[in-house]
Amino acid sequence: MQISMQIKSQAYQILPLSENKFRQLLKCFALNLNAYEIHQLTHISDRSCKVIYAKLRCHIVTYCMASDAGASAFELDESYFGAR
Repeated sequence: MQISMQIKSQAYQILPLSENKFRQLLKCFALNLNAYEIHQLTHISDRSCKVIYAKLRCHIVTYCMASDAGASAFELDESYFGAR
């Protein structure tokens, strides 16, 4: 729960999203929807969704590396790195 509050506060500093829109975006992120699908569902701009997705992924990686979970191996799908 602590990481979600940190991410939420940092996202508010960058983008003017309401808390409701940000929660919708997080739910869609958890459902593994891509940024364009979230744009269509929530009416947040496609570019903003991509920026928030990138920041969420960075925060997840730094959290995993800093915690005990970082000691074990984890696998990233190549779709996280974007198109070539």
